[in-house]
Amino acid sequence: MSDNQPEEQITTGTFFGCFSEAWGLFMKAPLTYALWGLATMAVTGVFNLAGRAMVGPIPKNSEDGGFTSSISLFEKDWLMTAPTRVIGNVAVGLLIAGLFYFALKQISGLKPKLGDVVEGMGDAALQVGLASFAISVLINIGAVFCILPAFVVLGVLLLTLPALIDQRLTAIDALKYSFTTLKSQWTNAAMFCLVAAAITLSGLMMANVLHPAVGLVVMVVLVPVFAISVAVLYSKFEVLHRKYDDEDEPAED
Repeated sequence: MSDNQPEEQITTGTFFGCFSEAWGLFMKAPLTYALWGLATMAVTGVFNLAGRAMVGPIPKNSEDGGFTSSISLFEKDWLMTAPTRVIGNVAVGLLIAGLFYFALKQISGLKPKLGDVVEGMGDAALQVGLASFAISVLINIGAVFCILPAFVVLGVLLLTLPALIDQRLTAIDALKYSFTTLKSQWTNAAMFCLVAAAITLSGLMMANVLHPAVGLVVMVVLVPVFAISVAVLYSKFEVLHRKYDDEDEPAED
């Protein structure tokens, strides 16, 4: 057996190859994934609008030398809308859990049904909500100081929800699993999230340049494909973990 840890066998190419595999899974159940994408975008939009309505206009920088004079308008906006955004991310986390449950069944060679998405959302709702809350708070803290740390945090915690759903872990154990698995791959994980964000942003730009309907169609494809790619990535790490666990078991006499 190799002395290398299983995580070290995952390369940059493995990370980005997950996108193409995710596309293949999407095309096997496009309607289910598109409906999930619409629901996710709707929930995100509602909470973003609620946050903006509660905050109102962003105040200009003060000149009194206080805290508000030392941070940018973007940081002010991010801080002021953070509560509703965190709550919204918890709701989205439940939707993502349902998609992971569906996608992991596909990856296992099963034929999931639309009802599996709902089952995946409710089966471990409390732990999914706690994990989503923790991830959202950490990402928002990272984004306040600089946007890049937010991608690093998201990267190393990327496997939290699929691990929680697949292995029925607690929120704490799922967070530990993801961090332990990806801490040596944090650069690849962060780049993976950056690329996904850039692709998503391109969809939003397309909506502005062409027509909102075009952007909507693009987004209901891109958002699920990114989420599916995370499930694919998780499955690749799990295959290696199980292989190493089998090799470490003592042989029976």
